[in-house]
This record gives sequence, C-alpha cells and structure tokens, in this order.
Amino acid sequence: MRGFFVFTAPRGGHTWSGGAPLPEFLGPVNRDIHASSEIWNFFNRFSLPAPAPSLGEGTYHDLVATVGDTTRQYTLYEPPGYDGSEDLPVVFLFHGYATPVDTMIKMAQMYLVADTADFFVVYPQGLVVEDFNFGGADTGWLIPISYGGEHDDVAFVNQMIDDLDANPSFTIDLDRIHATGWSNGGEFSYHLACTLSDRIASVASVANPLSDTILANVCTPERPISTMLIMGSSDIFFPFDGAGLFTSPRQTTAFWTDLNGCDTMVTAVQLPDLDTSDQTTVTMYTYNDCDDDLEVLSYEIDNGGHVWPGGYLPPQWSFLGAVNRDMHASVEVWNFFNRNPLPDPLVDTREIRSEEVDWQVYPNPFRNQIQVGLSLTQKANVTVSLQNLLGQPVWQSNRQQLPAGDHHLAYELQKQLPEGMYVLQLRIDDTVSSRLIMHNQ
Repeated sequence: MRGFFVFTAPRGGHTWSGGAPLPEFLGPVNRDIHASSEIWNFFNRFSLPAPAPSLGEGTYHDLVATVGDTTRQYTLYEPPGYDGSEDLPVVFLFHGYATPVDTMIKMAQMYLVADTADFFVVYPQGLVVEDFNFGGADTGWLIPISYGGEHDDVAFVNQMIDDLDANPSFTIDLDRIHATGWSNGGEFSYHLACTLSDRIASVASVANPLSDTILANVCTPERPISTMLIMGSSDIFFPFDGAGLFTSPRQTTAFWTDLNGCDTMVTAVQLPDLDTSDQTTVTMYTYNDCDDDLEVLSYEIDNGGHVWPGGYLPPQWSFLGAVNRDMHASVEVWNFFNRNPLPDPLVDTREIRSEEVDWQVYPNPFRNQIQVGLSLTQKANVTVSLQNLLGQPVWQSNRQQLPAGDHHLAYELQKQLPEGMYVLQLRIDDTVSSRLIMHNQ
C-alpha cells in the first residue's frame, strides 16, 4: 500500500502546525492540527515491504523436454552437496494459474526443505490454458473439463521423468516421485493421481479441491494412492462449503478415503497456535486404517486464505488472505511424501509378466552368487534386487545403464542369508519383473 497526503492551512505561514510560536515574519501557526501527530499517524501506517526470501543453497538447472513437436521448459533444483552417489526423490511443484515459476519458487520455499532432506525439486512451466471455471486464459495446467488447451500436460510430466532418469547428471529414485502444487497446480497434482499413479507415488494439493466434474468423469486411478489437502476456510476462490463446479475440501477428502479403503472415523488434532499474530489456526485430520498402509491427510486453516501456509506472499497479493505461520506447508508436504513411496514392488501396478522380458536367472537354487542373463532391445537402466517373501529388501545391485543387446550379469552376495525362498526382481527402466528363487547353504 502506498500513500500521498497533503494538508493545507489557508493563510498559514512557514511554520510547524501545532508547534511552538515562531518569529512573526514566518507567518501564523495553525492550531487545528499538530504536525507531529499527523506525521506519526502517517508513518505508522507504512513499513518496508517484506523482503523476498533467498533461493536456497543448491543449484538451479534450466532444462527442456520435447513432447511431440513442442519444446517445454522446466527448472530443476539440485540440493547442495549432491554428488550422484545415490538416487534422490523428486518433488514436482506445479505453479498456480497465471503465476510465474520464479514467484512459485519464492512462495513455496520448497528449496529450504530440499537443502536438508536431499531431494530434487522440479518446477515445470505451464502453457496457456483456457479457464472454464473463472474465465480467461493464461499459463496453467490442462485438466479436462476444468481447463482447455491443445497440449498434453500429463505427457509432459511423463517426458520429464524419462529425461531425468536418462540424464547422467542426475540419479533419481523412480519409487519416490511425488507431485504437489498451489491452486490450479494443486488440482493438477490430483489429476496426476488420477492418470499417472503408476509413476507418481503420492500427491498433495495446496489451496485447491477437486471439481465435481473431475470426480464424476475423469478420476479413475489405476491404484489407490496417498493424498494430502491443505485448505484455508477463507479462500476467496474456493468457499469451504463448496460452490459452483468445486466440491468442498471435505468432499474431496471423502473421495480419496473411499478409494483408499480408510476407516470412516477421523482423528482431529488442533496444532499449537505458535503465531497468534497471523489470526489463523490449524486442525489436522488423519483418516485411519487405510488399505495397504496408504494415507489420507488434510489440514484445515481456520481463517486461512488462498495462499501457501508458512510461505512467502508477494505484497501485491495480500488480497489472497491470511498466511498461517503455525506450520510450513512445504515441510508437511515433504514429511507426507517421505512416508509414501510407490507401493511394494510385489504389488506394484507397474509390474509386468515375466514372459514380456527375455531374461533368465541361474543357478536356482543359488548359494553366494546370482547370475542373470537378459536381452535388451534398447538402452536401459537395469537394477537387480532380492527380497524375502514378506517383501523386505535383503540385497540390491547398483544401477547399470546397459546398451541394447545380450548381457550376462554376475553378482556376489557378501552376506549370509537364511535358507528358503526369495523373490528376485529385475527392474528395467520403470518396469519390474519378478522370479521366485531358492537359496541353499
């Protein structure tokens, strides 16, 4: 907020209004106001704008992905100290409608979490979409029925994952790829849960519930998937009881709890009101006993606005409402993602039938050495792992990038295993095939 005010005192002199008498030649001293009081009242209404936050201690990489005939842009944040020695999780963070990527980076401050938790943050750039809900057209994310456009944003996400997996500069954990976003970006994260659950492990939406039309016509996930929603009760775009095309936050959560087989009982916890000056409070709702250890979680911000809790809000966007400071959405989103990778590969919907991959394992039974023979039709990343029948990992090879052709791989196990049956898994890029194998002493 800026201000410019002028007080005029007709026939007043070159004096300090309300102040002490001055020599007569300076003119009359006005006594209707006191200049010192008015100046302080003016000053008290203004302060320096909040400084924009720093952008983390890591490295930003501007990258591109080609989808059909279109070159798309995205930015990857690499946490400090990354040396490529281990596969890191990936968090996709989708900006809101008409929100520049650099503004979204500052708002969410996800880089602060990545700096200590060691994961990549990917900030994709949306193309222009037509907003069927509120009208207009600007950069955003194409969600059928809610937004219109000629491009395919789901294909864009697929391509980014493929490119990052093939990029020798980055090693990503394909079981820990997650999606979150703000406003339109949050709803798009839900859309990925509906359409790309074979690759996206879990999702979180900030300040955007699902639309009725998506629930009725579009959202058919291949598998149950853990989801989280953070909503303010005073969101200026999405009334908390639902309105127009959009469900209420609790209706959105009910959809996911039903999909995930959660108990109808919910645990509500009031978070400590750590910052009473923000005029907001937080209640966390946990939905219990979901199938397959899945999770559904929601945070309701009483009096919260259409904002990223705990994050940065540009001063010119103060009309979006109050920013809660009792929690930081990026911290809670990461903690949620960290608990919810892709399901165990034994029940992974990406698993393919053994006959679809030409590979053999020998000897069977085995003792201290496992040998794998396979034939690749194209270059691929290959990992071999061993699990017990409870799905618990007992050994895993390093990932190898192999060219097309026939390969013979030999692995020496350095640990003693109990006798019995095990599951040997062969991962080729993002597909998994399994064989039972016997271990003898």
